[in-house]
Amino acid sequence: MTALAPEGIQVDIAVISHNYCPVNINNPGDHIIDFDLIEIEEDTFKSIFYNVPTFSIAPLTASNPDLFPYISLMPQNRTVSGETFYLLETIYQNLEADLHVSRMSFSSGSKIALNKNITKMTSLLSLRISNVVSSLSWTEIVDTIVSTYDTTGLNSVGATLTVSVLLTSPTPNVYPTILRFNYGTTVTLPTV
Repeated sequence: MTALAPEGIQVDIAVISHNYCPVNINNPGDHIIDFDLIEIEEDTFKSIFYNVPTFSIAPLTASNPDLFPYISLMPQNRTVSGETFYLLETIYQNLEADLHVSRMSFSSGSKIALNKNITKMTSLLSLRISNVVSSLSWTEIVDTIVSTYDTTGLNSVGATLTVSVLLTSPTPNVYPTILRFNYGTTVTLPTV
């Protein structure tokens, strides 16, 4: 018997950090973006993020057209509340809000550097995966579910597994932008 995901099982499984370039201004709270649920089979999820016992992203995912959409940051693959997500525009909006200035006040050099830096981020593999701040192994995910939720008599449960990406800037007074990839999957439970 399998329970469905949105009914409460949610496990944060990894945080990845990536610094982007500073923004200089010519004239003188964290932004959390929850992507819509990404439905994925457990085996597919594990082949992407747990092809080894600890969290990592399988490098071949980028060249596999069936797997790439799961880790993509591209507008055709990501939505927030049903609306298409644009990373560069989101970063600009967050910078404007945090710095209390229009992007028109950013120096041309800063805008060019920011555009180059952010548009290179096409997927989770575009980030320095060596910057995983913390993560759970697959065994720890299963242990967390079993020790936190009543799974008595269940062979598997639906769960939302979240990979968070922390985008930070060295620019003073700029809050991080946190992108939350929410994966809806079934987690097979150990037999007792």
